[in-house]
Amino acid sequence: MPKKAVTSISVQLDNRSYPIDVGADILKTLPTYLIEHKVGKKVFLITDENVAPLYGRNLESVLSKNNYSVTFIVLPQGESQKSFKNVSSLLDQILELKVERNDSVVALGGGVIGDLAGFVASLCLRGINLFQIPTSLLAQVDACIGGKTAVNHSTGKNLIGSFYQPKLTLIDLDCLDTLPKHELKCGMAEIVKYGIIKNVELFHFIESNIKDIAEFTPKKHSAIWRHLIESSANDKAEVVSNDEREAGLRETLNFGHTIGHAIESAYAYGTFSHGEAVALGMISACEISVHLNLMAQDISDRIETLLKELGFGTKIPTIPIEKLLIPMESDKKVKNGKIRFILASEIGKTETRNDVPRELVKSAIQSLFK
Repeated sequence: MPKKAVTSISVQLDNRSYPIDVGADILKTLPTYLIEHKVGKKVFLITDENVAPLYGRNLESVLSKNNYSVTFIVLPQGESQKSFKNVSSLLDQILELKVERNDSVVALGGGVIGDLAGFVASLCLRGINLFQIPTSLLAQVDACIGGKTAVNHSTGKNLIGSFYQPKLTLIDLDCLDTLPKHELKCGMAEIVKYGIIKNVELFHFIESNIKDIAEFTPKKHSAIWRHLIESSANDKAEVVSNDEREAGLRETLNFGHTIGHAIESAYAYGTFSHGEAVALGMISACEISVHLNLMAQDISDRIETLLKELGFGTKIPTIPIEKLLIPMESDKKVKNGKIRFILASEIGKTETRNDVPRELVKSAIQSLFK
């Protein structure tokens, strides 16, 4: 089965480099990649109830026709699926089928499926083959690139997990056509983040094409959306290649996430999507940057304006401030008891700070309250 034309972006790791392949209508080429990697004949295809009828059944059929024994596992949709209960259940199903180390997990879905299925693959027999096929924009540009896998804990998001790289991340641009607007908007928050932390050209591109992007019609503006995804995937790949386990540079990817994750947690993973929470977190991070004299007010205003033009809100319901501070103080980025903030000084440049006064953090959060 020949592959269709793709853009191949490499994640360069010692002895474990792998491609992020981007193209239209390339989901069906997965068997070609499996053959190249000489994997075993058992494939555990893990997806959710939304993705299964759109792409799961067709992919199961393609794999079966290429003589792979497919176990098709469909989970409910949502962040709540990232639990130890589901990890145990998935491992039970896989181990009962006498899985071998050369067999494969295929994670077909958004960031939740990528995190959960990737974590299971990392644990099973101390690691079996993993192939990431992200179907949401958020997963295509961020969550399913770089090898982070995790489940949530009652004290915070993604606190239990592993770094486990896939053999391949396969991005089919046609998947964007079935995404609702709010899912596309969610992914755009991460794309804007790349522009702020490292890619000035990308930020300018978003500003220049904001009217077309804000329509959220990928099929109509396919060249624009392909550029957004390829640029973001390339940015993530460069960062991961230089800092796989978040020893330094990779921390910059957390811009907006410290407060963003706290918002997700405090409002019980349902009120705000990940993208909405990150957008709010970026607004707060910019406010902190301005108060610390790192960023000029006009740059902060420019970032907030862009987020508003993409349809992001800038306010959250008022709750006790401690409900937001407690998750932040349990965040995996805390070191020596101090919260590490990624702050921006200008478009394309960041600083990591662990000396942000608690009162300033409180003030930045309270400015989000309605």
